[in-house]
Amino acid sequence: MNPLRASLPLLFGMALALAAPCFGAGFSLPYGAGEHQVGFVNETTAPDQELLNPLGPLSFRVVGGTCWVLDTVNGRLHHLAADGKPMATIALPARESADWQDFAVTVADGRPAAFYVLDGAEQQVLRLSATGEVQGTFGGLGEEPGKFVQVFRIEVDAAGNMYVADRGRQVVSVLSPAGKVLREIDWEWSGFCLDPSGNLCYLRWDEDAGVNHLVVETLAGKSVRSVPLAIGPHFNPDLWRVEANGETVVSFNLPEGAPNQMRIARCGADGKVIAGCPLTPPKVMNRFLDWDGATCYLGVADYGEAPKGTFAVEPFPWK
Repeated sequence: MNPLRASLPLLFGMALALAAPCFGAGFSLPYGAGEHQVGFVNETTAPDQELLNPLGPLSFRVVGGTCWVLDTVNGRLHHLAADGKPMATIALPARESADWQDFAVTVADGRPAAFYVLDGAEQQVLRLSATGEVQGTFGGLGEEPGKFVQVFRIEVDAAGNMYVADRGRQVVSVLSPAGKVLREIDWEWSGFCLDPSGNLCYLRWDEDAGVNHLVVETLAGKSVRSVPLAIGPHFNPDLWRVEANGETVVSFNLPEGAPNQMRIARCGADGKVIAGCPLTPPKVMNRFLDWDGATCYLGVADYGEAPKGTFAVEPFPWK
């Protein structure tokens, strides 16, 4: 893996951590290359490389009370039980140069059914079986629909359709389970998610009104609703979650105050803020928030200090 290449997509605040206390049980893994450890790249491991950022796990998912961690550097997926103990490790496909950016996991009968992993080196989506065998490879480097320039995040719906955010082409590509391009939407680097009904949710900036709208559309592109979010002046918004009741979670930078001052907010179905808290950018991480039911989890890490400390996923009980 090329550490410098892997760090390039991490500019512009891809990684954040919440500046607030965490409570309750969580998950953690030590740093290293051994069993049940996560890899890292920093000035200690690569003193002769000019790194834009230190590197470690870029993504995690909490599913059914257990946690999956994308070990970007070592090329593995780690599975942790509800009590935090390691359950399994799945090796990702061996490639000459891989840049594992994000992943999604689908579940059937309470068990992992498939993994969908983004490789930023080849600009591909890999669909893997529950045990890690490659079942499909989609995309590749290119500017045409169905190709990618800078893969960033992925979601997968219940039918197996893939939603891939591409920072390079500034689109979200929607692919069928067979990899056919169903549609693409213009995307403003502002996050996206699927709601509980499987609708695609993203943000659209209204220049005249000076607000971001939450846009919700069906798979076919039919409008479900568009709601302005009353989060005030901001930049670098990132949509994380839209709930069945229409509540929305978004993070963003404030235009005033300390450099890179950031917040996370929950907006009601009417777009008005009903809760929020400050957050502070750390070093590197891509998908640093996830939900398991109503419980919010966040990634906590300092890859610049590794191997000191651990990579942790902790509950964040904000309302």
